[in-house]
Amino acid sequence: MSPDWLQQLTGWLAANPGWLAIAVFAIALMESLALVGILVPGVAVLFAVTVLAGKAGTPIAELLIWGAAGAIIGDVLSFWLGRRLKGRLHRFWPFGHFPALIRKAESLFVRHGGISVVIGRFVGPVRPLLPMVAGAFNMPTRHFLLFNIGSAILWAPVYILPGYAVGNTLASPVSIPRELYPLIGISIAALGISYILFFRIQLGLRHQSRTYAWIQQQLSWHPGAERLWQRFSSDRPGRRKEFPLASISLTAAGVAGLLLWLVLTHTTGLPLTADVYFTRLFAALQHPLGMQLTGPVAALADLQLLILASVLVIAVLVVRGHYSAALHWLAGCGLTSAALYYLNHQFAGEAPNLTPDHGTSVPDTSVTLLTLTLGLLAAFIAREQAPAKRWRTYTLLSIPLLFISLSLLYLGHVWFTDVAAGLMLGLSVCGVVRTSFSRHDHEPIPAELLSRLALTVWLLAAVVWIVRAWQGDIATGTFWR
Repeated sequence: MSPDWLQQLTGWLAANPGWLAIAVFAIALMESLALVGILVPGVAVLFAVTVLAGKAGTPIAELLIWGAAGAIIGDVLSFWLGRRLKGRLHRFWPFGHFPALIRKAESLFVRHGGISVVIGRFVGPVRPLLPMVAGAFNMPTRHFLLFNIGSAILWAPVYILPGYAVGNTLASPVSIPRELYPLIGISIAALGISYILFFRIQLGLRHQSRTYAWIQQQLSWHPGAERLWQRFSSDRPGRRKEFPLASISLTAAGVAGLLLWLVLTHTTGLPLTADVYFTRLFAALQHPLGMQLTGPVAALADLQLLILASVLVIAVLVVRGHYSAALHWLAGCGLTSAALYYLNHQFAGEAPNLTPDHGTSVPDTSVTLLTLTLGLLAAFIAREQAPAKRWRTYTLLSIPLLFISLSLLYLGHVWFTDVAAGLMLGLSVCGVVRTSFSRHDHEPIPAELLSRLALTVWLLAAVVWIVRAWQGDIATGTFWR
């Protein structure tokens, strides 16, 4: 694809902005198709189109929906093609001209199974080949669709929002102050490094990976860095030492994303556009039955329930003698409270159902504490599992976080920007706590009778809370807010 072709495409779309969402769909579809995604520079074209969409003010939700739909359909077509070509991928034209890429995709699928479909969304150039390989390896269709749809929902904002933000900033009459340029640059650099570490190296943050070994080897040449590596590496009997590279990457990504989000919120119209759009969208979708169903779900984000969960976890850890883990969980709660206190006083705003005016963004307290609670719980549970299976715990515990956040948005109790900032702040603190605790991670913390008893107590309290929320004023949220 020549630059002239790309220039003609962007020129035509600039003159016909009504086609921008369809263009995003088509690009996402082509990028996900086997072989086509290798030949077409989809990332560059998508960035250029989303910049135009940001300038034109195309609703961001439309772009995300069309982009995810294109990615899903493209992967489904590649999966179907793999089923048809089972056993003949290396011989069938034109895939026979790319044996190295086919072998790499097959190796990735054999090592990671279904999760490779998620990895493939963010790892080039095998990205468009993994769905085809999954089909050729007889992956169950139902499982493939689950991973395909879930990864597309994650892929859309990661690849669409950056270009949209650039375009919106260029079109905004408000310019970013020059003194914020270094902060934005550092944030983007941190996000890029975290992206490379976490996705582009095939989740190479685990201690068995070549990336992990390479980083350790490079740092071994510097005595100070080597001592730091050894100090923060967990040391359990019968296991190799494990440096918290994934937690550090999570912290860097969360902090960088939060800083960048706050800068965009207060210097451009992008977050305001997203807030207004999503508030109007969910208001149009509101229905008495839907509010009756989502109200109890949103009630799970009540501060008293979240505090009870942390109190129970800390109590169980103390009774079982895991004092360091209990102290780190408590420190995470304290750090989160301090950050929320500061941001609430610096950037306080009103909830959308209380006033039509848009207040400045601040991480939502409920979403932040919910992210912290589920994130730390997932981290401690996953640490007791084999590295290759940890993603299951993170995925499972991310589901309630997603549904509760969507319920809050549906009921109109929070701004979209507050939810996004709360997620990033909560994940940042999770990364900090897990990194610090790695120094004291010397013995397993398996689930025992006391842990199950604490979970039962919390579930009973949650049921009582849901029943009361069901009977309360769900439309205004007067019960749980």
